[in-house]
Amino acid sequence: MEDLQCLYCGRRYEYTPWIRKCRVCGGPLAYPLAGKSVARRVLEKATSRREHGVWSFTDILPIDKPGPSLGEAWTPTLRADNVASLFGVGGVFLKAEHVNPTGTFIDRGSAVELWAASRRGYRVIVSGGLGDHTLSVAAYAARLGLRLYAHVAGRLDLSRFYRIVLTGASVQEEENYGKALLRAERHAKQRGAFPSLPLSPERIDGYRTIIYEVYSTIKGVDALIVPMGDGILASAVYKALLELEDLADKPRVYVARLQGSGGPGLDEIGVSQPLAGLLVERLTRETSGRIVSVEPSRVYKTMVSLARLEGIVADPAGAAGLAALQELANRGELGRSDSVLVVLSGASSRDPLLLLEALRTEKTLLDRAERTLLSRDIVLGDTKRQILELIARHGQLHAYQVWKLLQREGLELSMPTVYQHLWSLEKAGLVEKIGEGARGRKLYRLTPRGYEVLQEYSQS
Repeated sequence: MEDLQCLYCGRRYEYTPWIRKCRVCGGPLAYPLAGKSVARRVLEKATSRREHGVWSFTDILPIDKPGPSLGEAWTPTLRADNVASLFGVGGVFLKAEHVNPTGTFIDRGSAVELWAASRRGYRVIVSGGLGDHTLSVAAYAARLGLRLYAHVAGRLDLSRFYRIVLTGASVQEEENYGKALLRAERHAKQRGAFPSLPLSPERIDGYRTIIYEVYSTIKGVDALIVPMGDGILASAVYKALLELEDLADKPRVYVARLQGSGGPGLDEIGVSQPLAGLLVERLTRETSGRIVSVEPSRVYKTMVSLARLEGIVADPAGAAGLAALQELANRGELGRSDSVLVVLSGASSRDPLLLLEALRTEKTLLDRAERTLLSRDIVLGDTKRQILELIARHGQLHAYQVWKLLQREGLELSMPTVYQHLWSLEKAGLVEKIGEGARGRKLYRLTPRGYEVLQEYSQS
């Protein structure tokens, strides 16, 4: 069997899908480093094999033959001159991982991990993790004809949920991230299935192809900024830089970590106890970089800047690296003499609740949106009238209660859509917040104007 090696302390282990971390130091386990001659050959030849996706890097992947591709890898490296000018940095490049098949860098790891599992004879996969991980695993499991049982942390937004179910996967929503991982591992052992978890040696190898692509195209940069959730992407960066250290200059690596309790869409980078935290600290220390804490409000503001300056609407996880870049530029740690590559890890956002959160950081844009939405709401639609009737009937409700009651009446809406309706009703002066109910949820009640409008509609 293959050997695995701890990226932190170097201890070796015989391969098993059940051991992902070193039993001594807790560092992530990975396959041995590729030799310098192999790494050089991959750098020289990979660009001529782009049509093979991540499998253009087969020589450094832990597999005996290339697998099928959904078009992952070889994402564009975009010049962001407008961002560079705003932040006062010499050059900014964006590694646009949001154009991967399911909208995230995770596809690189899923392609490698699930093909490796298939080659080892597994036909059933049990995954555990957050929404982006689950969606990616579901896509590649379907491509390979594998059965997937998914344990997901928290409540999935309906967009991801429907996309996952469309692949034929079975989904179980768990209370939190820790329980999703634990139950997935137990479930996999009970079924004799392969456990697809965020921390895996195959994923590390798939993710590190990002760095090989960068060095194959733009020949390196002064600084590299990656977002941090569990630290697995940063671990992959660490491994790649070790393999390439004699072939290219090593950049300073900065890791963007969320500060505080988070907000909508920040769960992917809001992991409180990263699985590879110690290795991330070593990576930043050895490259003269650091971990950069970014506040949720700064992440949302950066979403706006990225959209206005470069035309890219990213999820918060994707924008976190740019928020870190602004922080570093403001402190003078990056400047006019530096070229910087920022990994945009997350999908282009289509979640109205997330986009509204970003709009709230820019009053001019928010006012513009409000004027349009309010003009749209002069004629009260059926859904908004139904929401007003529910709140009037019950006296006060929070958004989740509104959502459940609408479902009972046969109206299927996503939670973000309910929030958007409540927001526009509030801006129209028809409902108002009156404090908090259970679990800190905001309560809504009708205003006098809301009762008047509802009465007018009931008489018409």
